[in-house]
Amino acid sequence: MRSVLSGLLRTALLIKTLDDFWPLCCSSPAGVQLTQQLHREMAACLSDLSSLCSVLTHTAHGKDPNLSLLLGISSVPVVLDQCDDWNSPAVLQKKLQEALQLRRDVEALRTTVSDRYAQDMGDNCTTQ
Repeated sequence: MRSVLSGLLRTALLIKTLDDFWPLCCSSPAGVQLTQQLHREMAACLSDLSSLCSVLTHTAHGKDPNLSLLLGISSVPVVLDQCDDWNSPAVLQKKLQEALQLRRDVEALRTTVSDRYAQDMGDNCTTQ
């Protein structure tokens, strides 16, 4: 769970960084490079958080998690598609949908963990 929280914090910091550097993206070559680097990092965060959600969801449901995902050794390599035009509304919409899906996955995981915690607390309660 700590990994998920640190991943979410990392993503939040990257989004803040994007907000700070967005005005630079179109005004200088250095800004374009920073924007591309930021997009790569955000894509890596998205992939890592998605893998963690999968592992934690399996664990919460009593299933064996994918150990490769848990160790981070079989996560799909994140490659910034050179064909993607990050100024294109269609590309941005696709990336937004990926982020929104991850948010839904995190919320579902949060609900599962909360329900499991409540069940464990109920099972451990002693009646006097």
